[in-house]
Amino acid sequence: MAMSMGWFMAAGFKRYQCRHCGHQATLTAGMIMQATKLPLTTWFLAFYLIGQAKSGISSLELSRHLGVKVDTAWLLHNKILRAMADREEAYLLRGKIQRSMTPTSAENCRAARQAGDRRTRSPSSRRSP
Repeated sequence: MAMSMGWFMAAGFKRYQCRHCGHQATLTAGMIMQATKLPLTTWFLAFYLIGQAKSGISSLELSRHLGVKVDTAWLLHNKILRAMADREEAYLLRGKIQRSMTPTSAENCRAARQAGDRRTRSPSSRRSP
């Protein structure tokens, strides 16, 4: 095992080694991709496909795109979605939150639309009671 430029090859796998303490780590250590046998390009394609799917992507469809077994695609899909959810939790709103008066539910939108219709109708088109 030849040491060069801070890393060495061990059993065909690149590992980085600290020059001071000798600690070894792989490129994917501490990530959702650690200890994987899949190429990183497969992971990156999975990231892209999951991120670009507007209504989500099934594990079966992901397995077809990646050329892996459905079980492998399911594992990738769940690991990526869990990582995305964990990241979203870091951005939860805290403290005092002020809500705008913009209609948010279907009923509020319908009520606002009807109020707008009343304002734009001509007096002759309105029904008299």
